Amino acid sequence: GIKAALDEAGLSLRQAAEIIGIDGSYLCRLALGSRFPSHAVAARIVIHLPIDDKTADALLDLTREPPSV
Repeated sequence: GIKAALDEAGLSLRQAAEIIGIDGSYLCRLALGSRFPSHAVAARIVIHLPIDDKTADALLDLTREPPSV
């Protein structure tokens, strides 16, 4: 879902990482599925990239930590 959102937004990994506020190599690993994001990072990705609701829910479900209440 991340790669499709980058394509839809017309952003490179580097540009998207800067917008999201994370390292480009980390975003690359997330896009490839070799790493799972923290809830905070997943939330920032969902906020800043054009990700549909189904993909956003799936991404947030993959997070390693529960959201703080």
